[in-house]
Amino acid sequence: SRNLLIAVLIALPLAASSQGNIAVEAEAGLITPPFVVTNGYVFQAMGTNLAASGRAVYDITISQPGGYVILATVSSPEPAGSLLVNIDAEPRSPTMTWDIPASQVFTNHTVTWRGDGTTTNTLPRRKVFNLLPGPHQIIIRGGDAAGARLDRFSVARIPAPPGNLRIVATP
Repeated sequence: SRNLLIAVLIALPLAASSQGNIAVEAEAGLITPPFVVTNGYVFQAMGTNLAASGRAVYDITISQPGGYVILATVSSPEPAGSLLVNIDAEPRSPTMTWDIPASQVFTNHTVTWRGDGTTTNTLPRRKVFNLLPGPHQIIIRGGDAAGARLDRFSVARIPAPPGNLRIVATP
């Protein structure tokens, strides 16, 4: 069942509208330089600090409470591209930095956060946003590493676990 959940999460960007999730084209937001829209994607040519970075804001409305992930179609022709991502508040660096894997072609990835930079919390982890019904803003900023391209994304609700799920301690 874990593999099925992973397969569903990977497939969601392509089927988001048919499953009741929210699909958004990157150029549909309020885009602030140095972000630019070119060839249907949002892009920042240079790495910057957070204060000088581009900003893209997307208004969405959630109909059901729960945990949500952002699944995006991205590429990063540079060896290291990054974006900062948050919902309903400005993202903070470095904890909310999403490192985009190097790729010349657009591929689907779930937004992850770098973590707090401590030796115990350095691995990127999938970010789950707990949202209530109503309006929300997705805020994306340019990262410290140049080259990340954002084509589109979807906001997908994570299915609640079955009511009969029990956690059993192992010896």
